Amino acid sequence: DRIITMRDGTIVSDTLNKKKKPPEELSW
Repeated sequence: DRIITMRDGTIVSDTLNKKKKPPEELSW
């Protein structure tokens, strides 16, 4: 899976993001 690093430094796997919301809908 792709690893996504959020602006606050949190690392989230692409799969976990898809189970919640698409990355572009997450609050930054």
